[in-house]
Amino acid sequence: VVAGTIELNEEETAPPALQRPRRGSSCWPQIALPRYAYYTDDYVEEVMVTGLRASVGVKATQSEIGDYKLYLLPEATTLAAKQGKQVLMLAQDKVSFKRAYRYAFDIDSLASDLADADSTEAPVVFNPTLNLRFKNTKANNLGIPLPAGNVTIFDSENNLSLLVGENFMADQPKQADVAIELQQDLGITITPSVAAVEKIIKPKKKKHKLERKYEYGEDDVSDGDNTVEYQQVDFLVENFKSTSVIVELEQIHSEYYEATILSESTKSRLKNGNRVWTLKLNSGEKRNLKYKVAINTP
Repeated sequence: VVAGTIELNEEETAPPALQRPRRGSSCWPQIALPRYAYYTDDYVEEVMVTGLRASVGVKATQSEIGDYKLYLLPEATTLAAKQGKQVLMLAQDKVSFKRAYRYAFDIDSLASDLADADSTEAPVVFNPTLNLRFKNTKANNLGIPLPAGNVTIFDSENNLSLLVGENFMADQPKQADVAIELQQDLGITITPSVAAVEKIIKPKKKKHKLERKYEYGEDDVSDGDNTVEYQQVDFLVENFKSTSVIVELEQIHSEYYEATILSESTKSRLKNGNRVWTLKLNSGEKRNLKYKVAINTP
């Protein structure tokens, strides 16, 4: 099994005629995993899931092929007609993670959406998205390259496995901070308000010219004035869950305007170019995040 995005040119690249390597040992234990079924438009087929128990120290052997990862499975497997089969390549127990609830927003778009909703008189309420976060280190019982793919999260309650959610995870190298984003949580609400405080138009210098490249390569050359708008932002965050939570409000960086924080009730930090505020709320608690921002639009 090769993990990675392999670049192939159908006209120039032909797969080599490889001989199947055979390695075997009778001492590798196998485990019986549940059978699943999947549905298509025409039929339902059973999916067999086979694998190796990682707790006994036996798993697929990982090696390198250039920038790709090669996983040598210790047992041969076959596919019958119209059959799907899953092979357990990685099985890591006792990987600790943290829960964080994230709400990301574009401040310019948020202000426009709230202005459009003023006529309805109903407050605009958002719900943050649950993120499961962990570090890919040996200390966290990982420290291995994690191939990209869909990740499915289950939780146990009353001896039953409950589906929490699933999402795609990109390739994760060693030492990486990994975040798996799941569904929105209705137990936490975020009610924003944005008020324009002041708007200033600054004339540009005569020789100043701004050039921007758009998606299709078209040039936008502007010699107009700069507009600076000062806004007062207020987020009311409420936790209706029975446990304490960590909520992150993330203002997304934009390529089309500059957003400078002038004052803030809670200290923010920069993360991948975005401005992030972290709030910890106990059960039943509500808090306000207030800050003033200057939006400079060239």
